[in-house]
Amino acid sequence: MKTKRIFIGMMAGMGRVNRCLPVALKLREMGHEVAFTIWGNAGAAMENVGFQSIPIPSIPEPKGQVFHPNFMDFNHFLAMMGYSDPEYMTNELEARLRVTTDFKPDLVITDSSLSAAFIARKLGIPLVSINQSCSLPGGMPFAQDTPIAPAASEKTNGKGIEGNYDVTGVLNETLASHGMKQADHVLSFLAGDLALVPSIPEFDPVDQSALSIPLEYVGPMVWRDDSMAGMPPSWREHRIGTRNRRVFVYTSRLVEWGVESGGHIFREVVHELGNTATEILIATGFNPLEGNAVEIPPNINFTTYVSGVMAAEQSDLMIHHGGHGSCMTTLLTGTPSLIIPTWAEREFNARQLQGIGGGRVINPKDITGLQLAEVVESMLNDEALEQARKLQQDIVAGNYGGAERAAELISELL
Repeated sequence: MKTKRIFIGMMAGMGRVNRCLPVALKLREMGHEVAFTIWGNAGAAMENVGFQSIPIPSIPEPKGQVFHPNFMDFNHFLAMMGYSDPEYMTNELEARLRVTTDFKPDLVITDSSLSAAFIARKLGIPLVSINQSCSLPGGMPFAQDTPIAPAASEKTNGKGIEGNYDVTGVLNETLASHGMKQADHVLSFLAGDLALVPSIPEFDPVDQSALSIPLEYVGPMVWRDDSMAGMPPSWREHRIGTRNRRVFVYTSRLVEWGVESGGHIFREVVHELGNTATEILIATGFNPLEGNAVEIPPNINFTTYVSGVMAAEQSDLMIHHGGHGSCMTTLLTGTPSLIIPTWAEREFNARQLQGIGGGRVINPKDITGLQLAEVVESMLNDEALEQARKLQQDIVAGNYGGAERAAELISELL
């Protein structure tokens, strides 16, 4: 096959890198050239394995941007990111188009990136989405009584789907200025020509009648970095039966958009699980510690980065913020989860994982150090590990294909 150029646009976060990087590696193995862009510092993982990063141009900040962790759905989330501001929408999409055009992509992959979808449609090339269900038409909303998107046949006619958060109408203004086809809904626009769900139907259900494009579940896709970076020496060998109990903690960013996020998890873990016989490894996903300095007890190891899959494989329990990537990591490795969700989408993920037997959820508003310690102790001594291993075995039996299957489907569009 002739070498093609593939551009991957991701919104932000290590979770998106973790599910897109395995696909990028498979596509490169097929002989294709891959470049990417992503907000924040998670892109370092892709640069470290040799992928080209297309820089994000600087543009004026959106007007009236206010982040709140309890957003209603993905449309609301996009509005909070600034896409309900017409000037910002146009500036963002056009600026990204300018810096990506020189790469001359033959296909675009979007993981929640509106600009990546715009680039594909403007250039008239195939668009593939890698998305969890809540950001697809027909996916479940964060709140069970909130419709996430109309069916593909429904038109918005420029009116807001969720009150004042009319991202679709704002998007259509930009599309009209470029002489491009109007979008039925922003989620349909993001879905592209093929939707790949890096998950399982039980966790990420989608009403496929709401889509007019093919959708395939490819199973949990999480990058397995085999490097030992950030891994404590005592964690580098399997010593089941002879080692101390181990808990891997992933906080992600401690503060997000000015709102405390993983910082709460970090503090409670250090305070309640420090100076115990349990070995703790805390990672923040390339994010530094913020706020007041905290003395870290001797049984706790801290790192900004470690291979999440390797750390989870060596753990008896994983405590995390409810990110989709963290949930998929625990399903892939058969590790039980204790989830302290830090915003609405993560609370949705937490409910889903608990519902299929993958772990337990603690509301961050209600958590106390004593409660955390009690739940950890309970999960380390009950059937949580057995249930997680059963889920892992069911996923293996499902033969979803993972990144290899995703790359195969993508190559068919080239």
